[in-house]
Amino acid sequence: MGDTRFLLPCLGDDGVTDLGQSTAFKALIKRASLIAASILAVAFDAAAQDSHYWTYQYGTRANLLSGAVVGSVVDISAAYYNPGALSLVEDISIIATQKVFELSSLKFDPAVGVDASLNELRLDLAPGYFAGILPFHFLGNDVLAYSLFTRYLFKSDVNAVAQGDLAEVTDSLTGDFFSSVGFVRELNESWVGLSYSSPFQDVMGLGLTAYVSYRSQKGSRGFTFESLNDSDESFISIRERAFSYWNAAILFKGGIAFDWLGASVGLTVTTPRINLFGDGKVVFNRSVFNSENVFVADYQEGLSSTYKTPWSVALGAAYKRESTTLHVTTEYFAPVGEFTVLSPEPFVGQSTGDTIVVQITQQLADILNFGIGVEHIFKPHLSGYLSFRTDFSADIEGSDDTADIGATGWDIYFITAGAAFRLGNADLTAGLAFGWGSSRSQLPDDPALPLPTSTVAMKYRTLRLILAFAI
Repeated sequence: MGDTRFLLPCLGDDGVTDLGQSTAFKALIKRASLIAASILAVAFDAAAQDSHYWTYQYGTRANLLSGAVVGSVVDISAAYYNPGALSLVEDISIIATQKVFELSSLKFDPAVGVDASLNELRLDLAPGYFAGILPFHFLGNDVLAYSLFTRYLFKSDVNAVAQGDLAEVTDSLTGDFFSSVGFVRELNESWVGLSYSSPFQDVMGLGLTAYVSYRSQKGSRGFTFESLNDSDESFISIRERAFSYWNAAILFKGGIAFDWLGASVGLTVTTPRINLFGDGKVVFNRSVFNSENVFVADYQEGLSSTYKTPWSVALGAAYKRESTTLHVTTEYFAPVGEFTVLSPEPFVGQSTGDTIVVQITQQLADILNFGIGVEHIFKPHLSGYLSFRTDFSADIEGSDDTADIGATGWDIYFITAGAAFRLGNADLTAGLAFGWGSSRSQLPDDPALPLPTSTVAMKYRTLRLILAFAI
């Protein structure tokens, strides 16, 4: 999950210089900003799922097996999971596609004394998968395949509004306040791949897939706090931070597969993205209107963008006994050191004279995911599937040592069940997948202004209807 870093040298705790307000108003500003910024930081970073690598799976039977097919000779989904297995698949489908309908929910509950919960329920199409075989007969037993799919997809638009008496957020003032917090996050990364696979004595296959990746991402988070106390003192605080970028890159996946006497094993290596070009923009706005005003704002576009992904190594195996086949796969993703996604030029705050440096950065920890699936043939044209997989987060909590707010990620677990059957020349599959994850994030500790609670509870749930066919 992205670490959006905004460096504010020479500024106070609230990101602005000392305005000389009353002690009570300073406490109000700090407390309100602390609560809102904490909630936003947790929600904004936890909602981004670019640090989860196994959230979505692809293909027909492979999807029902939770993607635990790196060592399995299953179907044309090998173009993604293990190109080495493509040339070992018997009666390989000419074309395959899928549709996945997803109902997902996000809930962030900080319980900070005011109604500040951030919740969202969304029904949408999950990433699809489209693949096929190029019918070049001169290749002999070699296989050339193409694939097109969305590797990452996330959309969220969440906001919360609170209003009431100032006594709810400070012990020193009375009056009225209005506050709103919210974030928008969109991520879409699509891959187009060309796979080549060659068999060796019908028991071993070698393959390589070359991908072109196009990634677009944008995010914004905002906080507004307005108040009027009983002494007719008014206060308005506005924070807005936003970015967007696109980036094109290439990457490769190589694989080897063995299939012999009812057992198979496979190994794949995926390279990091090799950035080609990209573009982005950043918005920063920090304004305070009171007895003394602060105005610090900047917008920059035409910025060069960079995005990095890790090396990964996957190992899988499958074993068939009578009518039942067991599939297992594990994949290790290496860490990615901190890198800069967007780097705007420093600017001078209009009212403060301070030099402001805004950086959009990210870093990822190493993780190890695991999946297991069972396939049982009930009849020649009817099979059932049950599988489980992990989807651990590579987010590094507290990685931004220059900010006073924390970020977190959660680990997700999936259970999938479904069936595949033959109808004429078509291979049809249908299934349901349920995923869940939760965590608690630590809020900033301030002994001078203790919060009603020190944590934010977060929950993620998803239910997916999987429909796919191959011919």
